[in-house]
Amino acid sequence: MATGKYGPQVMTVQEATNSIAQRRVIRVFPELAATAVSGHAQDVMCTNVEIPNAVIRPGGCSNLLNVYHMDYEDIQSEEDFYVIFHQDNPAAWGTLDATANISADNLKLSKVLGWRNMDNSAGETASAIDNAHLIELQGANGVNEQPLPIFLQAEEDSTSVYFTVIAKDTSGATPDWDTGDWEFIFHIEY
Repeated sequence: MATGKYGPQVMTVQEATNSIAQRRVIRVFPELAATAVSGHAQDVMCTNVEIPNAVIRPGGCSNLLNVYHMDYEDIQSEEDFYVIFHQDNPAAWGTLDATANISADNLKLSKVLGWRNMDNSAGETASAIDNAHLIELQGANGVNEQPLPIFLQAEEDSTSVYFTVIAKDTSGATPDWDTGDWEFIFHIEY
């Protein structure tokens, strides 16, 4: 058997076979600002949110197949935003409900993995679920681009990956979310 610290090379053939193409749905409720979100472009809506067990082994890599966003209060219907995935969480991307403010050095340390677009006006949505709003995050260029998978790579001693949400535009809306109003649903293949 090949040597190595992590990954299939340190598993038996049966263990490696069992770990290939495992799938998981991971649900995350991010901490949101305690006050109304202003809806200004580039405002931080949540930062350094952990996706626990995003990879199967410490330092591993997985395939993010799809992401859904559920707003249980259905009050963000005018808000569009970016979800930025990153490998590490060295520093906050800024204060919640304020313009994103992360140094170039900390941005490099966060090891950005990719991003997805949440466009309420263009996305495939199931918004008529009583008082909730469910939408599928789109590819980087919007609804006309098939959302392709993103590789999620964890740090060598971790199975977690992180994400930050940044407001996309200036809708003028002033929604007032509470922590627990938002849920992100990640479809991951190990």
